[in-house]
Amino acid sequence: MVENKANDEKIINSRGYFKHKIRTFLECNSYSDFHDAIAKNVIGQENLKYITIEIYSYLERISRGLQNPNPGIILLCAPSGSGKTQTYRSLKSFISNDENLNWLPCYSFNLADVTENGYKGKNASEIIEPLLEKRTNGVGIVILDEFDKKIVPSIVNSGENWNIKVQHALLAMLEGTVIRGEDKMGRTTEIDTSNTLFIGLGSFDFVREDKKQKSNKHTLGFIEEENVSQVYEHYDDITREDLIKSGGIYEMVSRIVKVVNYHKPDEDSIKIIINKMLNDEGNNINYAVDAEESTIRKLFEISNRKSELGLRVLKGEIHNRVIELYLVIKKYDIPNVRQLVLSEEGDYIELYTEEIIRPYTKSNVIEKYG
Repeated sequence: MVENKANDEKIINSRGYFKHKIRTFLECNSYSDFHDAIAKNVIGQENLKYITIEIYSYLERISRGLQNPNPGIILLCAPSGSGKTQTYRSLKSFISNDENLNWLPCYSFNLADVTENGYKGKNASEIIEPLLEKRTNGVGIVILDEFDKKIVPSIVNSGENWNIKVQHALLAMLEGTVIRGEDKMGRTTEIDTSNTLFIGLGSFDFVREDKKQKSNKHTLGFIEEENVSQVYEHYDDITREDLIKSGGIYEMVSRIVKVVNYHKPDEDSIKIIINKMLNDEGNNINYAVDAEESTIRKLFEISNRKSELGLRVLKGEIHNRVIELYLVIKKYDIPNVRQLVLSEEGDYIELYTEEIIRPYTKSNVIEKYG
């Protein structure tokens, strides 16, 4: 009993420390500073500002000691490959490397793993286990990945929709409740999830596909002129109405205070992303990697043609071409490599001697290095 009281006093005393650290962070970093740091790695998404302002506002409320600083669920709807995972990674990296925020829990939990009462999966209560370990009274940022997977119905043999039960299990936690438990060292602690900022992430591809199919029905055969405007685009916004139609319970959807949608980046942003991918590939193999303008244009066309796969398809395309060149360098132990260049006339290896090796015409490689 004495030990538990001492633990509780440590938690209470630590709240002042947390507020002080956040206040110091806010004094040293304006909202623009914070947003720009995150945006460096999330290219071409104007609506990122709605995520960063919610996080910054949350930190301000914590620093002022306001009761129930959790405003509700922030939901980021972003098609595959448009930057939702990168948003989390950028935020996580920023917090982990900031001297005033590196104590702040910021982690991702895959909601797809949660089932009713943990049957053949994880229990909803496992979401807050890292908060119990950190002993911050619930102060922290929890990213609920695959949020969309718990909206769509999941019908079992009995005919029940398990995901509705999961939504109800999540609801109490997301609304704010006091949870008492033990950390891994057996210490009793409690957290108040009204102090926690929850951000849901999801591609909502099933919603997009459903809207696309319904749109196609309107645009086939004999249609009225007004129906032409109903053609659905993959990057169109997801709304609260879409969530309810897809299986979201009203109580859950009403807790979503902000729905943020990511869209397809514009041409300039996609080119910046392509150049970043080239640079990342170069860093991975410790060689400079470049691409001719015609190749960048070709990659841009691929991103348009395969828009539903997102920009990740470009990463795979670039990686496969780079690794082919890298394989030749290693196989034939080619020295003095200046850079690897992707070209529509044939990717090549450029040496410091200004010699160019085109592996697809392998005779010059084999003759000299084979």
